[in-house]
Amino acid sequence: MKRMRNIQRYCLYVLLVSLLSCGRSRYLDTLDNIKRVGDSNPDTALLMLDSLAEGVRGESEYVRNKYELLKIRLCDKAYRPATSDVAIRNLMGYFGDKGSSLEKQEVFYYAGSVYRDLCDTPRALEYFLNSLDYAQSGMVYDTVMLRNTYSNLNDLYYNVQDYGNAALMARKELEVCRLLDSDRLIPYLHLCSSYIGLDSLSLASAATDSAFNIFRASSVHERNNDDLVYVLYYYSMINNKRMASLCHTMIMKDSSICSGFIPSLFFAYYYDCVEKKDSAIAYCEKALELSESLEERYDATKLLFALNKSNGDDKTACRLAYSYMQLSDSLDFGKRQEKAAQINNQHKYYIDKNRERMLNEQKEKYRRTLYLVSFIAIMLLCLGYVIHITRRNRQLNKILSLNVEIERVSLQEKNLRDELARKESELYEKMAQNKTLVRLLHQSELTDKAEEVIESIRQVSNGEKTMSQSDWDQLFTAVNALYPDFKEQMVNKCDALTEQQIQFCYLLRIGLSNVQIKNVTNMSRVTVWRWMKKFEWIEELG
Repeated sequence: MKRMRNIQRYCLYVLLVSLLSCGRSRYLDTLDNIKRVGDSNPDTALLMLDSLAEGVRGESEYVRNKYELLKIRLCDKAYRPATSDVAIRNLMGYFGDKGSSLEKQEVFYYAGSVYRDLCDTPRALEYFLNSLDYAQSGMVYDTVMLRNTYSNLNDLYYNVQDYGNAALMARKELEVCRLLDSDRLIPYLHLCSSYIGLDSLSLASAATDSAFNIFRASSVHERNNDDLVYVLYYYSMINNKRMASLCHTMIMKDSSICSGFIPSLFFAYYYDCVEKKDSAIAYCEKALELSESLEERYDATKLLFALNKSNGDDKTACRLAYSYMQLSDSLDFGKRQEKAAQINNQHKYYIDKNRERMLNEQKEKYRRTLYLVSFIAIMLLCLGYVIHITRRNRQLNKILSLNVEIERVSLQEKNLRDELARKESELYEKMAQNKTLVRLLHQSELTDKAEEVIESIRQVSNGEKTMSQSDWDQLFTAVNALYPDFKEQMVNKCDALTEQQIQFCYLLRIGLSNVQIKNVTNMSRVTVWRWMKKFEWIEELG
């Protein structure tokens, strides 16, 4: 209570000083003071801002919008997720039309933050890229906000598995951190995850080493021990057992960071890396218990399935495989792939739009040149009229030269228009190609699911199991997806196959042995041997 009274007194003092210091612009100065407080203490700044609500209502439209923008900024810094986009849409409409380049950078950055909180990834990407444009084109820009923009873009691209652009954004973030001489550990961690996603283990190893060295060189008060857990995870993912063990030893000195879903899951990866399967399974089960979302349950179940499978516990692995597939369906990775393609299209459109903007700027430059040349020509014509008696011939030659220049510039303008039309045509072609890419991604997802079905049947065929009609249907669908010509080949080579013979052919096509086929179908050894000879052409397909 005493602390709250002190905060209230502090807020009142700052507000009184600010309100009494200036005349008509007192609220703008007050908002600037609150903004500075919010950089270190956003919760206190929000209390100060709320106390201005009544007074700001009677101020100008500009002051009211600055107030609303600051409120969104402070909520973002206080980690209060947005629940609506109404306010930010109004602010984009106002500052997008009347704001400076710095204000546009800020409003579009927080628009990206709002839509990020609302899980609207395409819009978040669009507005972060808009903020980036204003930062790069403006004479004055917020460097810290620019760094945070690259950081958010890295997260967005990584979440949709666009690891190439995620790595690009992480490198840009690192460049800005070097310019600011600020902490570079987070950008290196972003690089680690992106390079691992790209399967560039050498680059991932170098980035992880850099992150670890920065952490070790920092003082005890500057360290965020949670970052070391991520370093441990990345060393485990690239199978650097020595460095992973060193990180684990350092972490165990601080028991406060050894709890929660993320540490538990990362410890499971670590123990798997150092081949302590029982400990890995224990931590993975703990992570599963602590999971709070479908994504977390999916990650924990996926790892737990792999650990039990490698540990020889087929029964548990089979049960987890079922849960794993259910979670995959719940998360709908197909839509995630479509979103990734959509975001990739968005990024390409952003690049093409920038190129188009540059062409338009060049066109405008030539147009201004044409106007300038025309104006000079007119002035020279007027001057020549005054002194035409003495310098007629000379002025006529100059006019002729200027006309030639005007024609040349006009020709350049025509060429620019033709180039712009060609670029627009290329853009439409790329959009058509991107639609094809979405279809290919969808087909890739079907192939991946088919391989999962076939692998599950291969696993259970090692024991005695009777397959249901649903299991047979899944097998037929999966084989037809992976080997589209197989059904037609079977029909052409064999006449009047029974249902059991068809099942036998499909099991033979996925590479099951005599014993495995017997386990699944319960046929006699003699029958299995006889049919293996009859359908030996299937094994020759490879």
